[in-house]
Amino acid sequence: MRCPKCGFEMQEGQLYCEHCGMEIQIVPDFEPEIENSISETLNTLAEELTQTEKEGADSKETDDKDQADDFIGEDAHLFDKILSNKKIFFGITMGMTVVVIALFLVVFFIYQHNSKGYQMSRAINYADKGRYEEAIECLKFAENIDETDADIYFLMADYYYLMERENDAIITLKNVAMTPGFPEEDVENAYGKIISIYKKHEDYQSINDLLLACTNQDVIYSYQSYMAYPPDFSYIEGTYQEIVPLKLSSNTSGKVYYTMDGSVPNEKSAVYTTPIFLETGTYEISAFFVNDYGIKSEVVTQTYVIELSVPKAPEISAYSGEYTEPSLIEVIVPEGCQVYYTRDGSEPTSDSAQYTEPISMPIGNSVFKFVSYSEEGVAGEIVTRTYELKLNAQYSVNDALSVLSVSLVKQGYILDLYGNKEGIQGRYIYKLGSVNRIGDGQDYYFIYEYYEDLAGNQSRTGRIFGVNIATGVCGDIGLDQQWNYYFAPFPQDE
Repeated sequence: MRCPKCGFEMQEGQLYCEHCGMEIQIVPDFEPEIENSISETLNTLAEELTQTEKEGADSKETDDKDQADDFIGEDAHLFDKILSNKKIFFGITMGMTVVVIALFLVVFFIYQHNSKGYQMSRAINYADKGRYEEAIECLKFAENIDETDADIYFLMADYYYLMERENDAIITLKNVAMTPGFPEEDVENAYGKIISIYKKHEDYQSINDLLLACTNQDVIYSYQSYMAYPPDFSYIEGTYQEIVPLKLSSNTSGKVYYTMDGSVPNEKSAVYTTPIFLETGTYEISAFFVNDYGIKSEVVTQTYVIELSVPKAPEISAYSGEYTEPSLIEVIVPEGCQVYYTRDGSEPTSDSAQYTEPISMPIGNSVFKFVSYSEEGVAGEIVTRTYELKLNAQYSVNDALSVLSVSLVKQGYILDLYGNKEGIQGRYIYKLGSVNRIGDGQDYYFIYEYYEDLAGNQSRTGRIFGVNIATGVCGDIGLDQQWNYYFAPFPQDE
């Protein structure tokens, strides 16, 4: 025997489907209260009809006897026969009336018993008395009558919940949430009730699984913070002839973990925070998302092949070695590229200083590193140069700084050798910038002026002073109209 609702195979004699809970009825069932009510009503009617029949018969008999006294002779016998026939007819009529009333009552009670409203009313009455099992049985009967009424399922779920049968409550609510045909409002209400039960037990994984199977966008939007979708990749996988700034995004707040070598990521893997720049090579990016409730998404993997032309290395004019006179370091920048460099031996990147003009070789030992970047942002081979500049100078760097300070005091430019100046709260300080040879063949220390405020912050003023490394003559360094440096000595130093 199969269940008429879900088709589940049942054993003979079962009253309820083990799969969906539907009650199996072969003939209408009568509740004890209904049977007792019918019996009492029929008994009362029978007694009343018997009494009426008896009184009617006595009355008729008295009337007939009075009439019979008026008959003469053989007419008395005929009257008795007629009177007997009337009694039989009256009895048949009353009996039929009782049967009709009884049938009406039976039909009425059967109709009421099979009424959805009646069963729901009985369920509420049972629930008010704490008899939830009986209430649920009534609601199951009502469900068989009308499977499209969400109120039946909501009541049933509430009673299951009050009985601490929360799994049964969830199954009942899913009948509304996942069965097509129910109004949107009822569907959203059903999801809300299910999620509230899961939240009570902090079962966020079940909430995520429930919502991933949901097709109602309003429900998904309302509860998306509980969901963990796999991360979205800003670029589809494939081959590119440019650097790819790959972004990984999630549907809500949480963390994205990823690997770049095809290995399976875990919560000890790198955490995505900024775009991942994919340069020349093959990358297999695997990532997953963990939301604020600890729910993990599936791992998603995409492969990228980046095929870029590597730019030529920059050409440096000054070779590594020892130098005894000021020299300029010039760079030939490859076409369509930009060159960046460092002067402390660190690896240059696009965030390092950009080469724009010849660089004065520093005094002493220095390590320069240069790299070309293409328009696509591809880095070329790094070129390293090591220099040692030893000047044959009459004035050392420290001598030059002292001579300059004395000269500036003599001019009244500063008040003292500490760089104090009237009208300012801070002071001026002076630092060696480079050593350069100016057009007349003379070599000069280029000394930069800085302003230092009371908090110790320093900033260049833009003024450059020169000190001749052979004579100690001080002056200003400027640029002519052809952007060549020139030296203008102070008047007292001429």
